[in-house]
Amino acid sequence: MNFRTEIRLGRYGVAFGHGSWAGIDHLGLLHPHFKEKDVLDRQFYATALSLLDKALQASRTLAPGPYGEKKSARRRKFCDRVASVANELEAQQT
Repeated sequence: MNFRTEIRLGRYGVAFGHGSWAGIDHLGLLHPHFKEKDVLDRQFYATALSLLDKALQASRTLAPGPYGEKKSARRRKFCDRVASVANELEAQQT
């Protein structure tokens, strides 16, 4: 699904698929945003969110919060870590 860090709506988060995105706030909580137009995103959205949730929990244990302001380097690094862990979890499933 190619999890990657992106900045949208003025804050960092993890993008996946062709347009879906989940923002991560200063407490390390997910705020999902869904692009309904893409058929593949609709099909894999629940799976991707569950992988992101697992990756987020694992990343929070390694680096406890708070995770800084909306565009801070600390939040970007945390989002990079979450995306990396999510890609590893996806690779383990296949």
